[in-house]
Amino acid sequence: MARRPFPATLALVIAVAGACPLNWGCSTDRAQQEHSQHTVTVTFDYDFRQTPACTAKVTRDCVASFRVYDISNGRKRRHQLFDVPLPQSAKGLVKGISGTSPKLDFEQGKHLLEVKALTPDGAESGPPFATTWITVP
Repeated sequence: MARRPFPATLALVIAVAGACPLNWGCSTDRAQQEHSQHTVTVTFDYDFRQTPACTAKVTRDCVASFRVYDISNGRKRRHQLFDVPLPQSAKGLVKGISGTSPKLDFEQGKHLLEVKALTPDGAESGPPFATTWITVP
């Protein structure tokens, strides 16, 4: 049975950019305030000793990339946000893996984000889930 990759050591740090601070006198148009464009940056650690990174020689049971989801509406109704490529030196415990989304339309409020490891065939990591809450102003 193939191992399924999972983040053994994961600490997410999420930054949401593109919000208008309240004291800048931005538009008070309600529709514009409820939805706005933001970029999301995720930074996390991953232990490749659990499941190695894919290479030219290792092509099965390996981590090919990471995927970030918004799972605020539950895992069955999740929304794919963006992928994060493997870092250059993907061996052992790698700290500070980072990826930034393109500008995305976000609704104001709290969002639950999740990072999953992906195999070359698109299989996703299972539990434990790597999640964090963010607040979009």
